[in-house]
Amino acid sequence: MIVTLAEAKGYLRLNLDSTDEDTLVNTLITAAETYLYNATGTTFNSQQPLAKLFVLILVADWFENRGAVGHV
Repeated sequence: MIVTLAEAKGYLRLNLDSTDEDTLVNTLITAAETYLYNATGTTFNSQQPLAKLFVLILVADWFENRGAVGHV
């Protein structure tokens, strides 16, 4: 795991004591880490700061821009 739930919630400025968004944030972390692996074919870890930043930025983008995609 490149990013922990607590790190992602801190980056998103979510209340660390609240569990309201934990399932969504965990799903986004998994998706972002999978995306990074699929794009590079490389397994990264939490000791690689650029990989960590990439996952955090992608999670933030997906979290903040949720909604219907395309025409409804």
